[in-house]
Amino acid sequence: PILAAMDVLLVHRELRAIDLRTLNRDRSQLLASHWVHNNREALRLADVSKRDNMTFLPFSPEGDWPLKVRPLSNAVTDVDSLFSYLSHYGSERYMLIPTSVKDQVKKNKELVLACSASAEERDLLKGILQASYFRMLQKQEQEEREQRELQREGGGGSRRSGRAAGGGGEARGQAAAATTYDDLIQQSKRLAEQNVNQFIKDIAAKGWQTSQLFLFDSQYPKYVVDSDWKRQMRRQGKADCAVGGA
Repeated sequence: PILAAMDVLLVHRELRAIDLRTLNRDRSQLLASHWVHNNREALRLADVSKRDNMTFLPFSPEGDWPLKVRPLSNAVTDVDSLFSYLSHYGSERYMLIPTSVKDQVKKNKELVLACSASAEERDLLKGILQASYFRMLQKQEQEEREQRELQREGGGGSRRSGRAAGGGGEARGQAAAATTYDDLIQQSKRLAEQNVNQFIKDIAAKGWQTSQLFLFDSQYPKYVVDSDWKRQMRRQGKADCAVGGA
């Protein structure tokens, strides 16, 4: 066991010493996160090698909202949700969807990147860049909300009244979260659209290969809004939305 552990450690160090030019999900996230938070500075190959995620576990450079590349059906299970995200993304060839999965201990918040059948590398990188903007905006919104709560509590009694609201207060909180996520999706999408070309240009200038993005599963299912979904939307009075790959 000791020799095996030493062998794994040596392999790990050797991998860290290799400066890979190819982009996968997590290297792209490291580049996007650093670029967003550090005045559009693109990381060098060696910088990313030192920080690269060596596991297949979900990963987020900021720690919260790890990104997963999944089929659309993993994040959207009903027509209303589908229509809502179609209204957000329109003719985009990807969707970035915040999800909350509850296990036995807590709710795990994740970002799901679903790509259409016609998605290209620019669409994938834009989705990953949007994920970094989403996390940044969500953290800012959370800090502002906590500050407002502290200010209210300074007046006394607000926490007790919130507890007394019971299930009604919880329902209002869930509705507010949904509204906040809609706003965050729109804001982060707009920022990604404005800056994706410069982001790709900057990382390419550092030697990164942007012509092909490797994901952990190269055969991940891509979505098409098929006739069954569209019939259900028409039946419920929804507009027939066009989406990439449809």
